[in-house]
Amino acid sequence: MRLFRSRLSDKIIVAPRDDGVGSRLTAIVRCMMVAERLGCRFGFTWNSEPYTPSGFHTVDGVRQVFSQSFIEKAWLGEALDPAVFPPMRPGGRSRRALRRSAADPSVLGWQATEFGMLRGFLDKPSLLDRLRGRRRLDTAETFRQIGFSAEATNAIETASARRTERPLAAIHLRGGDVVYGRHRKFKYVHKSIPAALVPSMVSRLAERGFDALVVGQDKRVIEDLKRRTGVLTAEDFGADAFARGTMRDLFDMALLARCALIYAGRSQFVETAGTMRGRRPDSVFDLIPWTEASEMVLSELDRDADAYPAMEAAHGYQWALRGLETALDAGRRRHILEAAMRLDPDNEGYALKLAIADFGEGRLADGEALLAKVMARERARSDAVPTPSMRRLAAVYRTGPFLTGDERRHLEVAARAGCVHAAECSAFLALARKDRVKADEFAALAKSGGSTVIDRLMSLSEGQSGTRRKAPRASAGQRRA
Repeated sequence: MRLFRSRLSDKIIVAPRDDGVGSRLTAIVRCMMVAERLGCRFGFTWNSEPYTPSGFHTVDGVRQVFSQSFIEKAWLGEALDPAVFPPMRPGGRSRRALRRSAADPSVLGWQATEFGMLRGFLDKPSLLDRLRGRRRLDTAETFRQIGFSAEATNAIETASARRTERPLAAIHLRGGDVVYGRHRKFKYVHKSIPAALVPSMVSRLAERGFDALVVGQDKRVIEDLKRRTGVLTAEDFGADAFARGTMRDLFDMALLARCALIYAGRSQFVETAGTMRGRRPDSVFDLIPWTEASEMVLSELDRDADAYPAMEAAHGYQWALRGLETALDAGRRRHILEAAMRLDPDNEGYALKLAIADFGEGRLADGEALLAKVMARERARSDAVPTPSMRRLAAVYRTGPFLTGDERRHLEVAARAGCVHAAECSAFLALARKDRVKADEFAALAKSGGSTVIDRLMSLSEGQSGTRRKAPRASAGQRRA
């Protein structure tokens, strides 16, 4: 046992994230907890100068965010050599695997690049931990051990200063790339509550005796919601003292952490707020079931879509579509898709679904023309096969497959009726589903119709089809809804 401890205690568990502030801080807290559990050292990477990882927010340099003593103790620079700090692998996240790896003197530690890599060490103490009297670690207690700079500490403490007469329930509206950037194209729709749901949430919370606080990235939207619904905003608690950037992020996280309830989409920013309070954020579907919430969003947008920025309104339609997808009739589904595409014409996801809706309603020529337009626009940018739209059709997101079973069947009917682009897409979908027989059938149909890409497409092996067949994981609130 002494030999094991001497080997492992010299190693470092590293939080190497280089994305947003929330992801970085969550990784730091979890790595600190694992290091404490295993008797290792803790380290982290962080940029030395401010930079903007996605174009929508800025991460300040390490010396502006952390104290000098914390930097000297744990900062390992901006990046690490994977030869001496190898990534922690799925098969190497057990104590036994780390013991074996720790015997290699060239390995100084491990990079925990994925949050899930640490879960096995933190879900519950091992038998040995319990025999030693070790308790389940507390995220809030660990967060308080981070050595922040004086400026960062001031931001956190200012957010906790003012009190309200009634308990606070926070609603986090994530904007950025999920609503306005490349991630708005269906994959991450679950990461942001639509602003069009906020009026209904405020009413429901008032019935339960809560004041509603709205925190988010789009100041225009939040100011308008304050005017229309009377919600509290971060500015009511002193946020104006902190410029946009990491200090404002820390203020907003600390403000969320003091609330009795935190409603949000899936966001590491809000997960960090949950870490600060020692309890995970709450599911909006515990307040309003997803189907009911989706109907509320549609009602609000159909009544007053102009009250929201175009991309935000389109996000609301997309969010509601995912919540009601299998229950909608053809007419209402088309209404949602057309409204969203008018607001966000560059989002090819709406065009793809509208083309397949045309197929399902028997308008084969219209659907094929729309599908051909999307594909031609993509092939003008790149001759890569499969095209981004093909990959999107085959994608499985956390909210479920991009295509429902009915949509896939509509696409196949159009392919068998002579629609060449539908046949190309159906062949790729069959490849992604590892159905070579059906893939060959649709490939033959596409080739007979004059497809110029089907041979290249079929030369791909199943493992190169470019899709990730990962089962969607719903929250408890979604399952109840």
